[in-house]
Amino acid sequence: MDINDAKSMATDELMSMLKSSHEGLSEQEAQIRLAENGYNELKEKKPNPALKFLKRFYGPVPLLLWIVILISYFLHNFRNLYIVLALLIFNALAGFAEEYKADKSIDLLKQKLSTYSRARRSGAWVKISSRLIVPGDVLRLRIGDIVPADCKVIESESLEADESPITGESLPVSKNNGDLAYSGSVIKRGEATVMVFATGTNTLYGKTAEIVASASPVSHLEGVVLNITKYLILADIVIISIMFIYGISSLRIDLGDLLSLMLVIFIASVPVALPAAFTVSMALGTEKLVKKNVLVTKLSSIEETSTMNILCFDKTGTLTTNKITVKKIRPFNTGEDEVLRYAAEASRRSDNDPIDNAILDFASSRAVKTGRQLRFSPFDPSTKRTEAEVIDEAGNYLVMKGAAKIISGLFPLDK
Repeated sequence: MDINDAKSMATDELMSMLKSSHEGLSEQEAQIRLAENGYNELKEKKPNPALKFLKRFYGPVPLLLWIVILISYFLHNFRNLYIVLALLIFNALAGFAEEYKADKSIDLLKQKLSTYSRARRSGAWVKISSRLIVPGDVLRLRIGDIVPADCKVIESESLEADESPITGESLPVSKNNGDLAYSGSVIKRGEATVMVFATGTNTLYGKTAEIVASASPVSHLEGVVLNITKYLILADIVIISIMFIYGISSLRIDLGDLLSLMLVIFIASVPVALPAAFTVSMALGTEKLVKKNVLVTKLSSIEETSTMNILCFDKTGTLTTNKITVKKIRPFNTGEDEVLRYAAEASRRSDNDPIDNAILDFASSRAVKTGRQLRFSPFDPSTKRTEAEVIDEAGNYLVMKGAAKIISGLFPLDK
């Protein structure tokens, strides 16, 4: 289902189209839809291991070795032929083994990082793997949950989602009844009951990932190896041509002996272990990163990242820790500590609101003393403010924190 269609549909209309309800799907229906739609995951095309191994015999450096093998065969120099063939097979086996080992480490990390969701199946709330979610499932989202699929909000309780992985915006976005919650976003506040309408590669995040995966540019590593091989071939042609002309015209060397000598020089100039050395070094790097829970899907990505000089991103891209902090206070007819105290008293740590956390952390760093909260009303998109009733030595009082226009409208200044 298209995201625009889901956005324009009413909740009841979407439920009717998906043949679902507030009670969710039955286990039998869920299994049928799982067979029709596939697992809720990004499809990864895994090449055939045999073909992957055979590709190790193809490339700039292996091509040079095949040329050496053919020349050795025609010159009946079988000793060189067997040595070079053994080197070719060894490089292929070493590279394939290390890459296979790295792929297994990545698979283990993916299993470790797998998530679970609370879904309503057959009228009861159950905990299932997120990859088993299907369109029509009713889910319950809470603080800290990663939205496992594209969903439509049925019932929202002050829900806010961090959509920075999708849009790049660091501030959480409020989600009311009828709004969409996108796969990959993180719930920062509140709770909600949602209905899934798209899973896997049909989600907004999945479609974007497919576009990225379809691109197949030449990696920096391939370019480096190709350049090295190109210059070596050119140097070999020049050296061998000079030797051939000088050997025939001046030294009168036998053609067979001259060709054998040229073959030795050609073999010596070919970096036979270059592909295997690159693969082994990157595989070792992948294993170290996996131990730190860094997911590396391609070995070449390590080398690509390490050689990066310039990173281009659009205006919404954020290269930060994605954490809001207080840098400066601008008071109005009062002191900074007083403003910070009231702001901290109108915040609550348990809500895990990024703005509240930033204020409380700053107040703690400046050792600002606050009163005790008797009542607290969290941020509401309709009022655009938080409220708290506080008590201290002087008595009870009400504090508010929110948009400047809203607060000043509630308490207009005397002219």
